[in-house]
Amino acid sequence: MINIVVSFKNYKRRKSNKLNTTNNNIDKKVSIDTMILRVKLTDEQKEFIYDRFYYGFHRSKHYRYSLYFEEMGFTLQLSPKKSVLHSYFNGTITLHRKFFQREYIPHSIIDILTSIDWSIVRIDIAFDYKTSKQDSLLFKHHGNSKDASYENETYYIGNHKSQKKSHTLVNYDRNIKEIKRGTGIEHEYGNRLETRFKFKMADMKLNNMNQELIYNQLKKYLFLSNIDQLNTNGYRKNRIRKMQHKYKQLTLYDKKEAATIKELIKASREPLEEIYKLNITNLFSFIEYKEVYVIESAILKEAIE
Repeated sequence: MINIVVSFKNYKRRKSNKLNTTNNNIDKKVSIDTMILRVKLTDEQKEFIYDRFYYGFHRSKHYRYSLYFEEMGFTLQLSPKKSVLHSYFNGTITLHRKFFQREYIPHSIIDILTSIDWSIVRIDIAFDYKTSKQDSLLFKHHGNSKDASYENETYYIGNHKSQKKSHTLVNYDRNIKEIKRGTGIEHEYGNRLETRFKFKMADMKLNNMNQELIYNQLKKYLFLSNIDQLNTNGYRKNRIRKMQHKYKQLTLYDKKEAATIKELIKASREPLEEIYKLNITNLFSFIEYKEVYVIESAILKEAIE
C-alpha cells in the first residue's frame, strides 16, 4: 500500500507550480482551484477567531457572521442560520484560486488554518495543459454510461450538482470560459481537467490529510491530453476522436477493436496521481510561509496591496 500522508512542518514556499515531467513532453500545470473547510467550533475557538478579526463581519444569506476578502480569495463564515446544521458544523472557510496564487498570506489567516482542526469537505484540483481541448479525451473510468453530461461546452463525469460525498471530473477550455465572461484573459495552458472531490468531514483533515484517498482516486481516471500523440494509426485516432463526449460510441465498434482502444487509452493516460504526488509540497505550501504579515481585518487591505 502506498503511504504518502503529508507532514507540513518542513514545507517551504515555491513560487512556481510548473511541472517537470516527461510524459509525452507535454507542458502542464497543477493547482488548487477551490477548497472548502468546515469545523464544529467550541466557544474558545470562536473567541480565537474573533480575537484576530475585531470587526468586518456582516450577516449573509446563510450565515450570521461572514467575512469576505475578495482580493485574497478568502471567505470565513460562522454560525449557519439553519439550526439543523449546527450539530455538524458552525464554521466554514472557502479558499478560492487567488488564495493559492499569493506569495504572502496574513499571519491571522495562517493562525486560524493551523490552530483549528478543519475538515476539507471539497477540493478542486486543476490539471492544465497547453494542448487543445478538441484534441483531448476524457474517457469514463466506470461502466455507468448515464453518469456523464455535456453542458455549455463542458464535459462532466459524475454528478457535479450533488452536495453529497462524490468525485467529479470536468474538462473544458479555459479560454472559451474567459471569452464568455468578457474578461479579455488568455491562458497559455487552456485545456483544463478539473477533479472535484467532496468528502465527509471525518474523511479529510487539513492538517493531517489522507493523501492516499486522493491518490488512489486519481489513478482511476482516464484522460488523454493529446490524441495526436497516441502510438497508433490515424484511422484509430479518428475513431477515438469520435468518442469525445460520446461514451457509447465505443460500443459501435467490434469487440476486438473496442478492446484495443480501451487498452490504448489505459496505457497512454495522463498519470494524474503521479503529477499530483510530485506537487503535493507546492500545492499545500500555504500552510507555512517564510515570511507572513501579522494584521487585523481593519488593515487587511494594506497587506493585500
